[in-house]
Amino acid sequence: MEQLSHLVVTRVLVADVLVGEGNGCRGAWLIRGDALIAVNLRQAAIVERNETAKRATIRLPLPEVLQARVDHEKTRIWEMTTTTWIPWASDKDSLRDAVMAQAQRLVGHAAGSAENIQQAQMTAETVIRAIYAEVGWQVSIAWAGLPSEGQKAAPATK
Repeated sequence: MEQLSHLVVTRVLVADVLVGEGNGCRGAWLIRGDALIAVNLRQAAIVERNETAKRATIRLPLPEVLQARVDHEKTRIWEMTTTTWIPWASDKDSLRDAVMAQAQRLVGHAAGSAENIQQAQMTAETVIRAIYAEVGWQVSIAWAGLPSEGQKAAPATK
């Protein structure tokens, strides 16, 4: 894993229900997990700087999900039933393993929601502004891939 010294990291919690069926059985799980969303400061660039006024604009890359994990201590089986009449034909262990692999992907996908990315952006902005305020600078943040405050987003085409 990358060194965390150049990242502004936000931790998000995820909870969801996951249903799986196959191998002669069906089950439902209450999935709990968490993820780290990070802004890589190595990709930061100074867009504008005014030494006299001690003001600057810094462009940062958008936050990305760095790591997602299922919390197996808090994840619970809600229900597990056999769907076959043939004895010994169901494989609950195989279904559970497949569902846990899907749960890992689910946590990563849910962590990357627009709401969580926006929260990570606000956290990064707060941390960076506070650091620069300590040395008397006022900093504004521009996000790579997003229009600046003075620009309008281009209309989407179909």
